[in-house]
Amino acid sequence: MRLALKTTTYAITHFVVAIAVAYALTRDWRIAIAIGLIEPAAQTVGLGALLACNRPGEAPPPLGLERRPPPPVRLRPERRIEWRLQ
Repeated sequence: MRLALKTTTYAITHFVVAIAVAYALTRDWRIAIAIGLIEPAAQTVGLGALLACNRPGEAPPPLGLERRPPPPVRLRPERRIEWRLQ
């Protein structure tokens, strides 16, 4: 549900901005709508595919970046020093 909502709001915002920019450049609403529908449609499909592939918590970490515990610390055995008085 959240993925669909995120993709839908992205699409609406992208369409509005693209049409507004195309209208500002051409001053013709028919051309602006035609231009404004092509690029955002491709971007929305790409975003939906990206979000579907990269869901948090499901993707494995990149190679070499997985978390590993630190190596164990090896302590030297204690040496007892005996002092003798002479």
